[in-house]
Amino acid sequence: MEGIVNSVTLHKILTILLILSSLWLLRSIFQREQKKIWMSLSILLSFGIIFSQVQQNESKNMSIADMSELVFPGPSTDYKYRIDEGYKDGFLYTRYIFGDPIPEFSLAMDIKNRCFRISNISSINALLEYLELPKIASVVPELASITGSFYDTGYYYWEDYPNGTLLIERALCKQKDHITTYFGISNLTVTQRKQ
Repeated sequence: MEGIVNSVTLHKILTILLILSSLWLLRSIFQREQKKIWMSLSILLSFGIIFSQVQQNESKNMSIADMSELVFPGPSTDYKYRIDEGYKDGFLYTRYIFGDPIPEFSLAMDIKNRCFRISNISSINALLEYLELPKIASVVPELASITGSFYDTGYYYWEDYPNGTLLIERALCKQKDHITTYFGISNLTVTQRKQ
């Protein structure tokens, strides 16, 4: 069920509503019902205007989970972290190392590649916003599915990140007050590009 909620986007919902209102308009025209023709035409135009507005901004990729988080935001969490800065191969990096509570993020098993893929970027974007960093726009596969190396398991790498490159390291975490485990972000590293 969570996969369906995360895969249905605002763009898909509006497309379906446009198709349904178009079918309603056609049905009203064939049955020659004057009141329903005007009503269905006004609804079709309303959905058309909303659809064109959504096409022009970033909200077309919002999932149902993102919309519900926007309307009903959850409780804010203060994350404990420390910052490690330095140079690696001549590039400045900033690493955020998280302590308890470790930020949680949504993963789903990719059976084809035998790796975990990110199922929802809203939790990552919330963390990036908390750290006052730019948000990510797309999901990337686990690095091990690209390189084929066992050593790259648990890493997610964005090469097109606005501040340079972004590397997220996942960890399996336990909640101390519950007997549950979850996937969390143990390290987040931003490496700047050469100027």
